[in-house]
Amino acid sequence: MSVKFSFSAHQLKHGLAMAKLVKPSSGDFVIRFDKNGVILYSTEKRRLALIKVAANDLPEVENGWTSEEYCMPAVKMSLFDPDLDSVVFSLTDNAMIIQASEGKQTRKATVKRRADSTRRTLIPTVRWGELVSVNADKFGRLLRMVGCSALVRETKTEEEMRVNQVHFYSDTESAASNARYHASVAALGGMKLDLSIVGSDIPIIRSFCAKLEGMVGLYQDKHKLYVVDESTNSALSFGRVVAIKPDFMPPPDEYGIDAVLNKEQLLSGLDWALAALDGTQRLSCETEDDTLKMLNNGEIFSMPISFRTGKSLRADLPARFLRTVVAHTDSDDVRVRFGNTHAPAVLEVSDTGCPDIQVRHYLQAMRSR
Repeated sequence: MSVKFSFSAHQLKHGLAMAKLVKPSSGDFVIRFDKNGVILYSTEKRRLALIKVAANDLPEVENGWTSEEYCMPAVKMSLFDPDLDSVVFSLTDNAMIIQASEGKQTRKATVKRRADSTRRTLIPTVRWGELVSVNADKFGRLLRMVGCSALVRETKTEEEMRVNQVHFYSDTESAASNARYHASVAALGGMKLDLSIVGSDIPIIRSFCAKLEGMVGLYQDKHKLYVVDESTNSALSFGRVVAIKPDFMPPPDEYGIDAVLNKEQLLSGLDWALAALDGTQRLSCETEDDTLKMLNNGEIFSMPISFRTGKSLRADLPARFLRTVVAHTDSDDVRVRFGNTHAPAVLEVSDTGCPDIQVRHYLQAMRSR
């Protein structure tokens, strides 16, 4: 018996790009078919991608029918170039035949079905319950901002995964992360999550959300977080790593100094300061009238500052970490607040025009010498 499925090459390429977000530990992608089209699986130790692509032409098969599993090496993914018109899968008793075409150009390959004796990891059953829906673009932006203090690039070992995490709080619809010298908090209405995720998972979730239009579905259980494309029922799942979830409470809004700076000018100045500083991260910040000066054995740069509350600011700040938190804001201007009565050494950095996502970064000032 032979069963054929025909797909748009563009849609299939899009599905493969989503499946590739999880690099398979076996080096192979697993392919299975049901009556609606193809299901692409990619799995590693903690992560799994389940991507569904609807077929253009559907064969006549019984309800509940599924094919055998086929293991496709990553090197054969070149079959699905975006300049092709269509891709046809022909399933036989022993193999899957792939034929991709554009005009007179045809490419063909054969993939054997998974052998019963294979040692490759079996694909687990993936099920999720009722989803919480949030805007995919906003959720991706929130993860970018809160990832500022999640030490994404430094999270590789099991021990680092236990520490470098983003913690979600359902009661405040917010997420928080913290590093040694800075912390980040972001809130998004409707985000009813109550769990912790590993910092290194953030780029994958963001890439998944960037490929969606509209909403993304979120679901959590005791062991995993599911991020779901509700239009196709494609999903990513992430195994949770044991961590102590802190009772994070931002300082109350009792600041003596509240001011606004131009983000582009501030980043440019901080880049100059990082190149000028020698053997230290300490950057002394002082204001004179409506000018902010940053010094280290003399003035490094200066720029305008607009005070809302207070008249002067004086603090020693770690330049590299200040540059990091400023870069993780979205608005043209940056709001800085200092002199909190409960946390006098904390500088708050936030957006000025981002009402849908409320983001605040906290930076520990250095002790005066």
